[in-house]
Amino acid sequence: MKKYSLYFLLFNLVVLASCGKQKGLNEVNKEIENTTENVIPQSGSVENEIQKTTNTTSNVVVDSIDQIKEISQDIVSEQDTDSKLESSMEENAVITDKVDNAEKIIEEVEVASKIEKHEEEELIEKTAAIKKDVEEKISKKNNVEIKTKALDHKLFDTFLRKYVSSAGDVNYKMMKSHQIELESYINLLQNNFLDNNWTRNEKLAYWINAYNAFTLKLILDNYPIASITDIAGGKPWDKKWIALGGKVYSLNQIENDIIRPQFKEPRIHFAVNCAAQSCPKLGNFAYTASNLNNKLTSQTKAFINSSENEINTEHLKISKIFEWYKSDFGELISFFNTYSTTKINANASIEYNEYNWSLNGK
Repeated sequence: MKKYSLYFLLFNLVVLASCGKQKGLNEVNKEIENTTENVIPQSGSVENEIQKTTNTTSNVVVDSIDQIKEISQDIVSEQDTDSKLESSMEENAVITDKVDNAEKIIEEVEVASKIEKHEEEELIEKTAAIKKDVEEKISKKNNVEIKTKALDHKLFDTFLRKYVSSAGDVNYKMMKSHQIELESYINLLQNNFLDNNWTRNEKLAYWINAYNAFTLKLILDNYPIASITDIAGGKPWDKKWIALGGKVYSLNQIENDIIRPQFKEPRIHFAVNCAAQSCPKLGNFAYTASNLNNKLTSQTKAFINSSENEINTEHLKISKIFEWYKSDFGELISFFNTYSTTKINANASIEYNEYNWSLNGK
């Protein structure tokens, strides 16, 4: 019975050997263990059992040469199987080492990848921060450059000082002979239209000077005349002819659609000039961002305390300007008391003078 058990064992080994390249080492070992347990379940050693079986086989050699040949072939097959198994074990060991090395390499790559990813994220953050900083610096630089481009009104200032007296009398005759000087400033206004980045004072100075320069041009283009009302059918302020910033304005639009609603500054009524005798005097200077507040105050005081207004504590007889633009001044008595040299009672009576439209110069 044991002889046939050995045959069975050897047969399985041969079969397993023929499949050795197709099965893993673990599968071969498992097959061997299972077969051994089935054949010699109580044996402590496979080698001892093979030795016992060999002795038994020797006793029956004389009975069957064919059986010996078969056993010899089986033994050879067994030895061949052992060799293949040993070779497979060596190959498996090499493969295992390669797998272990591959796993280590993968781990290193993953670690390196994480480091590279972290460094990449840091680089992206640093790049974004640098980009933001550069953009802010460029923006600041551009703002500075834009502000330096705010119009210089020296040309107009020089022109007014030459042809307007300190009392506000305009020498239109001399102006007419040198009108090209005014035209040069007007070209400057048109080629350097105000920008949104300008300060409030820069913008307001631009519009006041523009209003006065174009009023002077209107008079000179029609000179000689006795009154500004002799122009455009008595409505010179409604005529649209002033080209600025890609638009065409009238004098009324500049004053009533831009200056008054946008700046809400009542003192501008003593700065913009309508070329009439009853109008606040034309200053012999150009308005600038730096002198604007002081000039508006001095012009307001000069007009309120001029002969155009009769003021005492109980009664006011004042310019029509305060009637036409009453909403700009708020409580009128309070406004007058801010600039008048005479203090007026709160319940003082008010009446308005007729307006003299005669030209404010010769």
